[in-house]
Amino acid sequence: MKKYFIIIFLFVAGLSYSQTSDKDYFPKHKKVDKVKIIQFARKGQTNFVKKITALNFYNSSDARSFYDEKIKDLESMIDEGQFFDDDTSWVLINKVFKKIIAANPEFNTEYCLLLSKSPIPNAYSWGQGFFVVNAGLIAKYPSEGELAFVMAHELSHNYLNHDLQRFTFKKELEKNTNVKKSIKRALRQKYQRYYAANEILKSFNLDLNFNSREHELQADSLGAIALVKAGYAVENAFSSLQLLD
Repeated sequence: MKKYFIIIFLFVAGLSYSQTSDKDYFPKHKKVDKVKIIQFARKGQTNFVKKITALNFYNSSDARSFYDEKIKDLESMIDEGQFFDDDTSWVLINKVFKKIIAANPEFNTEYCLLLSKSPIPNAYSWGQGFFVVNAGLIAKYPSEGELAFVMAHELSHNYLNHDLQRFTFKKELEKNTNVKKSIKRALRQKYQRYYAANEILKSFNLDLNFNSREHELQADSLGAIALVKAGYAVENAFSSLQLLD
C-alpha cells in the first residue's frame, strides 16, 4: 500500500442550521494542512499533464491551465475554512477504501480522500487520486456494503482515467470544425441568431453528458466486480444504486 492521507472536507456552503453554529457541530475540529493538500494536487497535475502530452495530440499548456483552475478552487475552499478533520469518519471511510484496494491491487494508488459535509448523498472522483465523499452519503447508506460499492465505483473512475478521457473528449468537441462552422452560420442569420447558436451549444453539452453516462456505466460494472472481490455481496451494488434513484 502506498502512502496516503485523508483530509475531511466539510463543504458548508449552501447549508443552513437553525439556532446552531458550525462550532456546535465541530467543537474539536482541527485545521487541515493546506501545504500537504496542495502538494498532493500539484503531483496530480504533473501526472495529468504527462498522460495528456503522451497522447501527442494535445498541448501541455492546456492541460496545465485546466488543472491550475481546479487547484485554485481547492485553495479557495481551504482558505474559506471548508475543510475539517474528523477521526470517526476517517476510520469508517479509510477502512472501506483499504479493504477494496487490498482485494483489487490494480486500484492501488496514492490517494487523498475528502469527506464533504454536503447533505447530498453523493461521492465523486476528482482524478489522479483525489476522492470526495459527502456526509449525506454516509447518512443515507445503512450498511458498509452499500457504501463500499460507491467507493469501488469511484476507485473505478480513477483507475479507468475518466478524468483524462473527459478532458480529451471535450477538447475534441471544441476543435470540431463542423461545430464552429455551425455556430458561425447561426450567428450570421437575420433572425433568432442567438437562439440558433444556443441550440448548437446545447447539443454540444448533450454529447458531453452522453460521454459522462458511459463513464458511469463503466464504473458501475467494474465497481461491482471489485466489490465482490473485496468480500461484499453483489446485492449491495443493486441496493446502493436504488438508494440513489
